[in-house]
Amino acid sequence: MVETSAAKRDALAYVRGKGGCDVLIIDTPGDPDNGMIEPVKVADLCIAVSRPTYLDVAATLRTVELVRRLGRQGVVLFNQRPPRRNGVESAVVSGAMDILRRGGLEVCPLALQTQAAYQRPIAQGQGVGEYEPGGKADAEIAGLQAYVQARTESEDRERAAND
Repeated sequence: MVETSAAKRDALAYVRGKGGCDVLIIDTPGDPDNGMIEPVKVADLCIAVSRPTYLDVAATLRTVELVRRLGRQGVVLFNQRPPRRNGVESAVVSGAMDILRRGGLEVCPLALQTQAAYQRPIAQGQGVGEYEPGGKADAEIAGLQAYVQARTESEDRERAAND
C-alpha cells in the first residue's frame, strides 16, 4: 500500500514498473479536473465507476472523455446496480449502459449490485470477502478481480508484441 498524490507521477510510474508490485490500484476523485490526469497517464487500465443513473452517467462521461483523450485503456463499472426483475434489466440501467457505450469505453460485463454486504464491512474495517466469505458480494468482487487481471494481462501481451 502506497499513499501518494496524483502530482507524484514519477513515483506512481516507479511503483508500477519497477517497485515490485503485481497490481497498482490508484483511487482518484471522479472529477477529471481534480488530480486525476496524472494517474490516468500511468494506468494500464482505468476503471470509471458509476451508478447506473442518468446524473451519475453524465458525470462519468467526463472521465470517459479524459481516458479516451489521453489514449488509455478503460472500462466503465456499474456500482450499486439494482437487481434484475424476472431476469430483465431495468430501463434506467439499460439506458445508462447505452449512453456509456456510445461514449467510447467498454462497459464491464460485470456489475456490483446494491447490497448491504458492501456497506456493513466498512464499519468493521473489512472487505466483503472477510465479512461474508463465499457470499454474493464476495463472488462479484472475485469475478471483477478476474476480469481486471485478464484485461491487464492481455494489454501486457499486446504491448510486448508491439515492442
